Amino acid sequence: MKKSIIFIILITVSAVVFYGVRYVKAPVNTQTAYITKIEETVSGNAFIVKNELVHTSQTDGTIYRYIAEGERVGKNRRIATVYEGNVNTDALQELNNIEKKIQLVKSENASSQAYSTESASEESRVAICRDNILDAVYSKNISKIASYKEMIKSIRSGEYQENDNAQLEELEKKKQSLESGIGNVKNDIYSKISGVFVPCVDGYEQKLTPNSIKDFTVSAFEGLDIPSSQNVQTNVKKGDGVCKIVDNSVWYAMIEVDANQLAPEYSVGSSVTVKFDALLGAETTASIYNISTEENGKIILTIKCEKYLDGIFSLRYSRAKVILKSYTGFKVPIYAVRVEDGKKGVLVEKSGAPVFKPCEILYTNDEDGFVIIQPEKNSKNPLEPMDRIFIGEK
Repeated sequence: MKKSIIFIILITVSAVVFYGVRYVKAPVNTQTAYITKIEETVSGNAFIVKNELVHTSQTDGTIYRYIAEGERVGKNRRIATVYEGNVNTDALQELNNIEKKIQLVKSENASSQAYSTESASEESRVAICRDNILDAVYSKNISKIASYKEMIKSIRSGEYQENDNAQLEELEKKKQSLESGIGNVKNDIYSKISGVFVPCVDGYEQKLTPNSIKDFTVSAFEGLDIPSSQNVQTNVKKGDGVCKIVDNSVWYAMIEVDANQLAPEYSVGSSVTVKFDALLGAETTASIYNISTEENGKIILTIKCEKYLDGIFSLRYSRAKVILKSYTGFKVPIYAVRVEDGKKGVLVEKSGAPVFKPCEILYTNDEDGFVIIQPEKNSKNPLEPMDRIFIGEK
């Protein structure tokens, strides 16, 4: 009987000791330190607003544009020509090619006189020959193709000597011949301001202007139609807007967002970063320009940007994301942060022992229970990626 009682007591004590030690020495959770980026953002549909000057046609006819979409142009540059009546667009393309060659030869002459760059002159001559070969292929002139190929060989070998003035005269004659063949009366269009060339208009150039956007309400914004994608016109009527020049020094975006997304700390003048779905991968910094009065839980957040962003000057409508703030650091649970000697930080496993590493808290999310931290400045023992951080238990 006594043996049974002693046995039971031993079992009980063993169990208490076993589970007690297990409780006291419970495994401590750890987490690998990885760099994380957290962003505070607002998103919504956006209309892009710019200073835009529309150029109109003075006659019915066929238009040819000399400038590519998105190209920067100076003031008083010829950007397009409207030929009265119908004109073969292939003839206009050939005429434009010849004009480019004329400009190339003139530029080459000026460059060679100023810098004596023989190699640059050689490449320019070869480029002209290649263009001439393409023209000869189009016109099915086999003899010219062969002669241009021989010319390229002689240029490469250094045996070719050309009178640039003679070449220029030949191109000018060809240009005059093409213009005579076209025969139609032409009306040249010159840029009235410097900026970015856009080959079509969408009808919002006068309605959405930098002067009007501060007065835009949520109701007015929602009353705007989404512009359809614009096709570049070939045949135009008198008075039609046929292209425009956009001031590339400043642009704006009006974005409809939920009012509760924008914290009170953000106001006019606050710096932000903006992205547009229609411009994949592109982003730029900007500032808050205006915040409208709230209507039905919505506001119009208008941002202003004085930086060039490729593609923005041809864009009118897109989904947009405004990054109000971003935090880059190590993401850990709030309860992983310890205090030692009055400094906040985390415990990191080093050779099986905990080591305290002081850190600064960049961002706190009480709702989800985490913080973004970074190593304390000038720390001799900074927190590093791949460190094992003691998390413990909540």
